[in-house]
Amino acid sequence: MRGTTGRRRVPKEAILKLKIPVPPSWEQEEIANILLTVDKMLELEYQRKHYLEELKRGFMDLLLTGKIRIENTSE
Repeated sequence: MRGTTGRRRVPKEAILKLKIPVPPSWEQEEIANILLTVDKMLELEYQRKHYLEELKRGFMDLLLTGKIRIENTSE
């Protein structure tokens, strides 16, 4: 560690000497495929959520303006 101003920092040389394990390319591709699948699923869920929010907004507008009514069936 270096530094005299109270802010300790790691020397650049120490970082350059670090050995970072990297998985083989076939494993990296498998990981990437899994992540792509999850990204696609998330995008579909965001689209579905947006559609349902718009649908709700439309129904709330119709209900609040009295354009449609719901019968009370709990009695």
